[in-house]
Amino acid sequence: MKKYWKKFLNLKIRDKILYSNLTIILLIFLVLGVSIYRFSGQLAVDSFKTYSSKLMNQLSMNLSSHINDLGDFAAAQYMNSAISEYLDYDSKKDSVKKQYSRKKYIESYAYNLMNYRTEVKMVSVEDSHGCFYTNMRELEDLAPSSEKLAELVSYDQAVEARGRLVWHAYDEKMILASRVLYDRNTMQTAGIMTLGVDKRFFEEIYAGISDNKINGLVLLDQDGNVLLSTNDESRAFAEAVIKKEKLSQESDREIYYQFQKYIYSLKKTQKDNLYIMNIVNQERLMSDTKEIFRPFLYASALAIVLAVILSGLLSSTMSKNIKLLLQKIQSFSKGDFSNRIEPDTRDEIGELSIEFNKMSDEIQCLLEDIAEEKLKNKDAEIKALQSEYDSLQAKINPHFLYNTLESINSMAKIDGEEEIARAIQLLGNYLRDTISRENRFITLGQELENVMDYAGIQQIVHGDRLQFEVNADEILLDAIVPKLILQPLVENAIVHGLEPKCGKGRIEIEIKCSNKDLCIYIRDDGVGIRPDRLENNMIVEQEKTSGHSHVGIWTVHKRLQILYGEEYGIMVESREEEGTTILVKLPIIFEGDEDV
Repeated sequence: MKKYWKKFLNLKIRDKILYSNLTIILLIFLVLGVSIYRFSGQLAVDSFKTYSSKLMNQLSMNLSSHINDLGDFAAAQYMNSAISEYLDYDSKKDSVKKQYSRKKYIESYAYNLMNYRTEVKMVSVEDSHGCFYTNMRELEDLAPSSEKLAELVSYDQAVEARGRLVWHAYDEKMILASRVLYDRNTMQTAGIMTLGVDKRFFEEIYAGISDNKINGLVLLDQDGNVLLSTNDESRAFAEAVIKKEKLSQESDREIYYQFQKYIYSLKKTQKDNLYIMNIVNQERLMSDTKEIFRPFLYASALAIVLAVILSGLLSSTMSKNIKLLLQKIQSFSKGDFSNRIEPDTRDEIGELSIEFNKMSDEIQCLLEDIAEEKLKNKDAEIKALQSEYDSLQAKINPHFLYNTLESINSMAKIDGEEEIARAIQLLGNYLRDTISRENRFITLGQELENVMDYAGIQQIVHGDRLQFEVNADEILLDAIVPKLILQPLVENAIVHGLEPKCGKGRIEIEIKCSNKDLCIYIRDDGVGIRPDRLENNMIVEQEKTSGHSHVGIWTVHKRLQILYGEEYGIMVESREEEGTTILVKLPIIFEGDEDV
């Protein structure tokens, strides 16, 4: 505490006055504001609970009255009709004529019922044999199928209710209410009747009672399913609450839902197996409280403004140079070192401005030196990369010449002149393309021609043991690639993959694009590579000891990374005794796209 008090004492007079006034005013208004807000908020919650209790009682009475009226009317119509006699029949002795007569009578009964009660949109009767007789008020409304009704309405549940209505949700326009039908003579169960009640019938009950801007009402059936709601938010809240909590006769609770606090009241109607839920978002409930709190906030803001003005009047002569220095520091932070500060006084602020000008000059000189050094380093790096590339390419060109001449020499001793002539022609084509240093980049098609010359020479050497296949997208053959990137890889596949293998061998070259990259796959069915020679999809680089090594793969890999970056190069996948796949990845570049 002493540390902060000492810092306060070291502040300027203007700041001391300003902070003192602001602290006192803020503390007073903070204590008063929190107290008033909490008190008014609790008062609003208590008032809502009282209002909700009265609202739920009124809604419960209105709902029970309307439902009892509907149920009594349906029961009276049933008792005054002969429908029970039509429902009592022997299914084994039932005839088509009786079925037609029964259907017509129940339809007539349903139409009469719907004509008397406009809120009834559908009447469906299910007899004890599982047969349904369904009629809709509106012809354009499609009546639910028997299977749909059997799925929604439980026959046993309606029977167990013993004359009370059992409710089921159906769609956005209608709610289903089912009750058991008894034979008037034997009082045995004759079937059940399901009424499709228009949802507007219920909406009229709470019209004028509920304020949808503040609270939401939800009507639930005996199983906790939502029958109707005043808005989608209330429906989603009720469904979430019912999943976590069991239905009770009455409850008033405050819970959090989707990071917001809600208050809800639940009440069960006396005879109808229905539940009414009244829901309010506490933030909306507190909106009136916030309106009451607004004048208090205005008074706080006015007091703060007066404190600032008073502090400014007491120390107006102390701010000019400070503002000027602050503006220059902001320009300095954005990289502008050219502006200089010209202080009006020679006090502490003036001396600070002069030192700031000196620092700005020194930093500007230092940045210029760093930029010049970076340019020099960049030029040196580019020259080093070019030198390494030229060295790597030079390493490739003579690599094959010795092996080919050795093969031709051996063939001259064993075969005739015709094969030797063809080998020399292919060798001439190959050397003309590779040894020439006129262009370091050629088209992919030219590179493939060079590879096929090399493959022809190898087929002369190995006979029908060696088979080549090329699959390429013709559009990609015009792509520009570095010279001599495929022949070392094909040579590697022959020497290390196919020559150690007994029998015939096959090499496939597949060329395709992946997004903006050119992908060249070189596959062989040779002896493969041992797992200990592979690391991160690349052959472990080793010193050459005798004979051939995998130097060709590493040479091409380094060339591609020098030219295009570390995201390009070669990836190797191999399984022993199954073969090897080499992926060459480089960007797709056509002539004229950029300098290569």
